[in-house]
Amino acid sequence: IRKLGDLVAWLPTNTVPIDFRHFADATVKRPDPAEPTSTASYLTDLLRKSSEFRCLAGVAPPLAFEEAMRDGVVHGDLKTEHVITDQEYRYLLGNESRLSRWQEYIEAGANLYLYDGSVPCNVLVFDDTVIIGNSQAEIGDLFVEIESTNEAVRAWAHDVIREYKEEAKRLDSAAFR
Repeated sequence: IRKLGDLVAWLPTNTVPIDFRHFADATVKRPDPAEPTSTASYLTDLLRKSSEFRCLAGVAPPLAFEEAMRDGVVHGDLKTEHVITDQEYRYLLGNESRLSRWQEYIEAGANLYLYDGSVPCNVLVFDDTVIIGNSQAEIGDLFVEIESTNEAVRAWAHDVIREYKEEAKRLDSAAFR
C-alpha cells in the first residue's frame, strides 16, 4: 500500500476483492515532465505488440492509441473486449472525426460494450500486462498508472472487466453514426 500510495483509492475492491500484496511487483508510472505524453506513447506501443486487449475505460483514448486499436482489429492481429462508460461514449459522439474509427473498430470484430455509469478506474489488460489508470479527471493526472504482470492481478482485472461487461449493453457500428 505504501508503494501504491493514493492510487489504492482507484482500485474497485468492494465487489471484486484483491489482496494488495499481489501488487508487490507493480510499478507506478508517471509521465516524464519533459514529455507529458510519454505514458500514452508507452501504452500505444504496448497495444501494438499485443494479441489480446481487454479494457474498462471511463475516458477516451489518445488518438494514436485509438488508431492502434482499430488497426490491430482491422488487420486481424488483435482480439478485444472493450467496455466504455456513457460519459466516454457521449464524448466520442461529440467528436465527429473519431466516429469512423470506432465504426471500423466494431465492424472489424471488436467487442464493444456500453456501461451506463462511471467506473472507479481504467483497467486495461494487454496480453499478460495489466495497467490500472485514473478515470476521474478531477483526481489529477490521467496518465499516472499502475502496471503489473502478476497472475492474481491479471485474474482480478479480468473479473473487474467481466463484472462491468455483464451490466453493459453491446454496441454495434450503428451506435457511432
